Amino acid sequence: MQDYAHMAFNNLFLIFEKLDNENILIKRKKRGANEKDMFLGTSFFTEHETIGEFEIEIDKEKFLGKKQNLIPEMVRDSKPFSQNVGLVTDPALATKRTVKIMPGEKITFDFIVCISDQKDLVLELLEKYKNTNVVTKTFELARAKVEAESIYLGLKGTDIEKYQKLLSYIVFNNPLKKLTLGNLPKKIYSQSNLWKYGISGDIPIILLKIEDLNDMYVVRDMLKAHEYFRSKNIIVDLVILNSEPNSYEQYVNYEIENAILNKQMEYLKNISGGIFIINTNQIEKEDIELLEFKANVIIDAKNGDIKTVIDDLEEEYLKKIKDIGLDAKPEYALQEQINNNQNIDMYNLKYYNEYGGFSEDRIRIYNKIRQRK
Repeated sequence: MQDYAHMAFNNLFLIFEKLDNENILIKRKKRGANEKDMFLGTSFFTEHETIGEFEIEIDKEKFLGKKQNLIPEMVRDSKPFSQNVGLVTDPALATKRTVKIMPGEKITFDFIVCISDQKDLVLELLEKYKNTNVVTKTFELARAKVEAESIYLGLKGTDIEKYQKLLSYIVFNNPLKKLTLGNLPKKIYSQSNLWKYGISGDIPIILLKIEDLNDMYVVRDMLKAHEYFRSKNIIVDLVILNSEPNSYEQYVNYEIENAILNKQMEYLKNISGGIFIINTNQIEKEDIELLEFKANVIIDAKNGDIKTVIDDLEEEYLKKIKDIGLDAKPEYALQEQINNNQNIDMYNLKYYNEYGGFSEDRIRIYNKIRQRK
């Protein structure tokens, strides 16, 4: 939050250091007595033949250029990087290597990023992973771990994709929330009003609303999502708001309890980062409004499963955006450029591969598209 609030001021706390021919170390000085210095190390290397020196650029304005087109000025004009590691007003980190590739040859680049509050550990990790075989082995072990974990949790690839999409609206600001929230609370409520339900309000909240027994599949899906998040050490409160009409049988509540027991998640009930079941007949209206306001994501089971609800909200949200700007959809601009230039000789493009390349006047064409739109 400090970085966002005081971007220029925080630049004074960043120190760049070029360690050797391939490693860069960035130190972020501590700004409080209880904080620690943070270190970020990067390494961009290849075991194949290279030409010239390893180049770096830390001045963002110089790298992008004044016009800041789709392609950075230094890349577009093949300018040499400055190699400067001093203080700049707008820091970034761009690295460049020139390599020699023979016809039909394949080469591998490895870009390593290590972060720690211990400088020695960062340097140790950079040295450890400066080996393509070690990097490849690490990816293989990570893949095996994820596959075993997914089998244990009973997850498919489509489930993981869906849960990660949901996670993006939990970790970052959720622009869809205004569509599900409706009107803001008319009063100022205190977060402490949630404490009587065991909910602290200090960690992200997923609010799941259910009323009909036929929508229990959404609850089971959300329990799987919660279990997946916990396996990744992502702690969220899952609040299930049961709006079943008051009756003696309470079928919905019974099925919710059964679903939790079947997933062996009983131990997570009513604890921080766990599962909370609240009946709307046993909660004040103001507390429901507060829950909706505090929740990072609101899923109403009557509208479908997690994917359907998010897709519908995204579609509705995009309709309400009048102009998201050209930069938000560069693929459209590039496709229009191709359609308007059918006579381009694809094989004479720079850096051509089976997907395409760059024409000599690409930037000029792009600028025309930008002006026209």
